[in-house]
Amino acid sequence: MISPLPSLHLLLEKDDLAPDLQRAAQYIDAHLDDSLTIGDAAAAAGVAGRTLHKHFHDEHGTSPMRYVRDCRFTQVRQALLQAGPQDSVTTIAVHWGFCHLGRFSVEYRKRYGETPSETLRRQRTTSPLRSHAKRGVSKGGQHQDWFPSFETPCCARLLRMR
Repeated sequence: MISPLPSLHLLLEKDDLAPDLQRAAQYIDAHLDDSLTIGDAAAAAGVAGRTLHKHFHDEHGTSPMRYVRDCRFTQVRQALLQAGPQDSVTTIAVHWGFCHLGRFSVEYRKRYGETPSETLRRQRTTSPLRSHAKRGVSKGGQHQDWFPSFETPCCARLLRMR
């Protein structure tokens, strides 16, 4: 079983954390696979975008959108490590909001020391065949079958190019 996003739960467990930061982090967790903006997170937190940015920087050492990106990379890594035979790097990356696959691959390699395809290849050679159902991590950290939604504009463009 995959544990929920460690960085998010570390952030949410702080007792002295500003309530608006907790609301923003909960909103981000619930909408991680949606198109998110700083305005969305700020509205959910009930503060201005600049205030949210300051609180994130003060408490977590990063911006809200960098935090979203970090959480999404964690989810992609977990999905690649649990990928089924029909899963691809492209499908998984696009599902979590990465539409520029070249930039995604470069950043993934910087973070994890291997390319996404190397992670997928290594996972497939070290684990028994999995079911054809795609497995992912839900918003609450529980396993679920997932079928990517290609409703975001960048994802729709990516699919038209194929």
